[in-house]
Amino acid sequence: MKIAGILWHIRAKLCRNKLKQYKIMTSTNSAIVRCRINPEVKRQAEEILASIGMSTSDAMRLFLKQIAIRGEFPLELKVPNQKTINAFEEKKLASVSLQELRDM
Repeated sequence: MKIAGILWHIRAKLCRNKLKQYKIMTSTNSAIVRCRINPEVKRQAEEILASIGMSTSDAMRLFLKQIAIRGEFPLELKVPNQKTINAFEEKKLASVSLQELRDM
C-alpha cells in the first residue's frame, strides 16, 4: 500500500510536469510584427544570424522581449556631438561607415 501511494505521487508529479511543458510548448505567439528593410541589410543580417543558429524571427522576438523586460531600448544610442555633426556636414554625408568615423 505504501509503495502504491509513492508510485501514485510520482505519476501525478510527472503528469503535472508534462502538463506544464505542454502549456509552454503550446503558448501561441499570435501578434505579427512587420517592417520594411533594405534587401541587402536583410541579407547580411540573416547571414550573421544563421551563423549563430538564429532566425530573423528569433532575433526580433529576443529584441522585443528585451525591451519589455528592461523597460527601455536594449542598445545604447547616442546623439552625435557637435564635432561629429560638423564632420558630417563638412563631408556632406547623410550616413557614414564605422571606418569613416574612425578616420575622422
